[in-house]
Amino acid sequence: MEGLGLYENSVEDSSDFGEDSDFEEDTEGDTSDGEDFAGVSSLQTLFNLAKCMIGEGMLSLAAGLGSSTSLPVGIAICICFALLMSFSFSMIGRVCDATGSKTLSGCCDRVGYPRLGIAMAASITMLTAVCCTSFCIVLGDNVSHILQALGASGIWGTYEFALLAVIVVIEIPLCLIRDMSKLALTSFIGVTCELGVITFMAVRYFDGSYAPGGQYYGTLDERQLPDLNPPPRMFKLGPKTALLVCSLSTAYIAHFQAPKFYHQLRQRSMRRFNVVTAASFSLASVVFLATMSFGFLTFGRHSQGNILENYSTKDPLATVARTGMSVAVAFGFPIVFTGLRDSTLEVLGLSGARRRWFFTSTLGLLVPLVVAACFFDDLGSVNEYTGSIFGSLTSLIYPAVLCYLTLKLLGDKFDGPTAGKIVAFFLFAVGFLQLTVGTTFVSLDLAGVSL
Repeated sequence: MEGLGLYENSVEDSSDFGEDSDFEEDTEGDTSDGEDFAGVSSLQTLFNLAKCMIGEGMLSLAAGLGSSTSLPVGIAICICFALLMSFSFSMIGRVCDATGSKTLSGCCDRVGYPRLGIAMAASITMLTAVCCTSFCIVLGDNVSHILQALGASGIWGTYEFALLAVIVVIEIPLCLIRDMSKLALTSFIGVTCELGVITFMAVRYFDGSYAPGGQYYGTLDERQLPDLNPPPRMFKLGPKTALLVCSLSTAYIAHFQAPKFYHQLRQRSMRRFNVVTAASFSLASVVFLATMSFGFLTFGRHSQGNILENYSTKDPLATVARTGMSVAVAFGFPIVFTGLRDSTLEVLGLSGARRRWFFTSTLGLLVPLVVAACFFDDLGSVNEYTGSIFGSLTSLIYPAVLCYLTLKLLGDKFDGPTAGKIVAFFLFAVGFLQLTVGTTFVSLDLAGVSL
């Protein structure tokens, strides 16, 4: 993958503001850990960013539709979210470009609000910890099912053994890689595996294997059986639609890594960054729409929080799909974990000593993640809460606040005052609405209150 990229031969300024920038390059939060490397190509960044989004979040989207939202409405919401999230992701890149900062907290320092930066770093630490826990849940679920399908019994087929084996054999070596360009190949493989999962879901929908009378219908328990009666209305919206919005917010979360993606981009410029952002979010949207659609069309209101749990362990293609998804999640885990490690070191005031604490912090964070995944195994609920709280903050509210503060400091150098303020207030309003309404409905749903 090295050397491939969009606009690879073009020469562009590293900043849209060039010599007019009020800031010098930030070296304290250098996301390359001070290593001498050429940067990550546009194509490599595209796959890394897409892989950061395309992961376990895609598996809970069909369940997010539930009984309150029809598929056409869900598709429309997904497309709108893609546009909104890609815009706010690009906004973080613009703030980093304008301030010369390499972290969100660094941006806050540059615009004069260091305490806000500490709060952002703390919440991103919690967000990435929950996301990594979700990845662990999927790995434990899928790999244990695979082992059982291969005949493993006793402790060798348990969720706990499967999770521990994947962490030790795969995740620790990958999480110890410093240069993100070296993860581009694994990201490409991961995205390919997820496209394979979608192909499997499409095949099983069209061949009717899980419809009444189908080949695998009789092998399912009651919670797995398709529930498509009465047929859903074409356009339906209800209170539980908020749960879908929260799941989508989790699925599109990559904003905590936006500064790193921007500053490690080879021959970086906002034009190049925007091209990569648009392509990555488009690819992620195709995957999300296909997974949500085929999952819901096959199982309807009984779609599980991890849609692969609906498929029979007797289905050999389902075992292949779980294997592919496990590979994809395993390869996506290090990218999210990088955000957790960086934000943790920021909160602890150890950013300047990242190289010295790199190995210790990696192992020290992986242990509690595995323990947490052994106690919280409801993927759908985890994703909904993550999206309603941390997704709202990281992908909407924080970009809005940073946009406003940078505009307040730089004025026309950053954006037109009127347009910039409108954008900032719009993102903040949407984020606040999702935070308050989404969290309320998720809490009521988990409490068993009828919505």
